[in-house]
Amino acid sequence: MGSGDTMTVLIRGISQLVSCAGQEGPRAGTNAEDIGIVNKGAVLIDDGLIAWVGSEDDIPVDIDPEQEINAQGRIVTPGLVDPHTHALFAGSRAREFSQRVAGATYEEIMAEGGGISASARMLRETSDEEILKQSTDRLNRMLAHGVTSCEIKSGYGLSTEEEVRSIRLIDELGNRVPLDIVPTYMGAHAIPPEAKKNRNEFIEYIVEDMTPAVAETGLAEFCDVFCEQGVFTVDESRRILMGASESGMKLKIHADELASSGGTRLGAELGVVSADHLLCSSREDLSALRDAGGIGVILPGTCLGLGKTSYAPGAMMIELGLPVALATDLNPGNCYCENLPLMVTLASLYAGLTVEQAINGITINAAYACGLGEYAGSIEPGKWGDLVIWNAERYEELAYHFGVSLVNAVLKRGNVVYSTV
Repeated sequence: MGSGDTMTVLIRGISQLVSCAGQEGPRAGTNAEDIGIVNKGAVLIDDGLIAWVGSEDDIPVDIDPEQEINAQGRIVTPGLVDPHTHALFAGSRAREFSQRVAGATYEEIMAEGGGISASARMLRETSDEEILKQSTDRLNRMLAHGVTSCEIKSGYGLSTEEEVRSIRLIDELGNRVPLDIVPTYMGAHAIPPEAKKNRNEFIEYIVEDMTPAVAETGLAEFCDVFCEQGVFTVDESRRILMGASESGMKLKIHADELASSGGTRLGAELGVVSADHLLCSSREDLSALRDAGGIGVILPGTCLGLGKTSYAPGAMMIELGLPVALATDLNPGNCYCENLPLMVTLASLYAGLTVEQAINGITINAAYACGLGEYAGSIEPGKWGDLVIWNAERYEELAYHFGVSLVNAVLKRGNVVYSTV
C-alpha cells in the first residue's frame, strides 16, 4: 500500500548514503559486496519517487524542494524489505518455547495440540478485527526497525474458508500500515490432525478447492509450500505448486530446513522466485537454484529461535553466485521477531556472509525475492522514495550494534511515517 505521494523532499547531511544501487537484478557473487556507498550523499524525492541521487556537492542548483531533511551526519539506506514472514496470526504460543527449552520435541508439542494446528485453532476462534489489530501491531514494530515492504503468508487457515479469509485480511493490512505488502498463499503449511488418515484427500482438497478459491480473489501474488520430511513430500509439493502456477501465482518454497528433502531441487525445477531456509541444501541443489534464476532466502532468526548451532551455508551460496536474501520468518512458533536488522548480525556471525552481503540481503535482494525489485530495495531514480535514516555514522553499525532499533526516521514515498524525534 505505502502512503500517498508527497511533495519534493531533499535529504542531505548524510555521512554515508548506502544506495544498494548497481547493475540490474539481485546482487550475486562478487557483486554481492557492492552496497553503493556515496559519502556525504544526498537524495531528492519528487511525487513519491526518487528523482536524483548523488554527492551533496553536486545537488542540482535549479531544484527548489518544498521540504528539506537534514540527516545530521547519519547514514541512510533504502527502506528494508522482509521477504518471508507469517505476520498474520492470532494469539500466542509462548508456552511452546518453555516446552522446547525443557526438551520437548515438535512431535510431542503437536500431540498436545500445539504447533501450527494451535495457530489454526486460534485464528478460527478470533474475530477479523482482533486479528487485524494484533497483526498491525507487529507490522508497526517492523516499521520501527526500518521495514517499508514485506511479504506475508497465509497458512494458519488449513481450510478453504480460512485461507481465503487470511488472504483478504493480509490485503486489508495494507490499508492500515504504511508498508507495501505482498500476499502469499500457503494453504500447504501443515497437514491438519483430522486429515492425517486421509492425506491424499487433503492434497486433492488443496489443489481442487482451496487454490482455485484463493486464486479467484486475485490477491495472492505467490504460492508457497512447506516441502519437508513429515510435512509435504516433493511429489505433493510439485502438484500443489503446479496447480497454483496454472492459477496465475508465482512460486516460493520452504525447502531443506530440517533435512535434505529435495525441496531446493524441486524449486529449481519449477522456477521458483525464491527457495527459503536451505539449511540442509547441497552444493548441487544450490547450483541448480542459481541456474534456474532463483534467490536463496536465509532465515537465521529461526535457527536462533530453535537453538540450532548450524545455519544456512551463506558463504557457499555467495561462492556459487546464488543471490542471497535475509528475512525474519516472523511467526508465532519458533521465531517471534520483528527485528530485520538483527538478521544482518546473525547472518554475518553464523551464516558466513559479510556485512555488505547481508545488507544487500535485506534491501535489493530481498526486494527481488518478493517481486518488488523494480520498485524497492535501492536508492536510485525511478524507485519508490522509501528510505531509513539511522542513528549511526557508518553502515557497519547495523550489524555491530544489535538487539535494539537504531532507526531515527523512516520515509515511505517521501513521507516521514516513523520518527523517534
